[in-house]
Amino acid sequence: MEPITSRRSSFILLILLFVSVSVVFTVSLVKKQQEIREKAAAATALEVDPAAVTVNQGDEFNINVKMRTGSNQVTRAELTVNYDKNYLDGVSITPGSFMPGVALAGVIQNGVANLVLTAPTTSPAFGEGVLATIRLRARNPVAASEISFAGNTLLSALTEEGNALTSAGKATI
Repeated sequence: MEPITSRRSSFILLILLFVSVSVVFTVSLVKKQQEIREKAAAATALEVDPAAVTVNQGDEFNINVKMRTGSNQVTRAELTVNYDKNYLDGVSITPGSFMPGVALAGVIQNGVANLVLTAPTTSPAFGEGVLATIRLRARNPVAASEISFAGNTLLSALTEEGNALTSAGKATI
């Protein structure tokens, strides 16, 4: 039979071990939450401007693709924008002033507009600006047609792995 002091010592050691493990676990969780918050601050968003347009049959109009980088430094933008080819004809997609390099000239056909832009790693895109301008023509009377970014739209940033795009807006015509 063990003496009472030995059992008491074992119990105290067990409690100390439990408290130590709990403190390490709690510190680890707090650090992960802080990393998630820092990651969220780097959110990069694409917007379509204007977000709503009223047009008549035969009208030509421009839609700007704007980017807000958050704290990201963006070096590549692979834009794929969808529009309803039953109501709209694509006229052109041209680079804006926010990213100077063109890796793939604008292609617009069958309800899809593509453009790939680059910026050197020494002077990446940072802040807010116009990436591209899409010119469209109303083919038929338009009844609530949508312009949106395709799922394969990609933004590459210096400190991000994978796609830095966190939100993408839409426009209603």
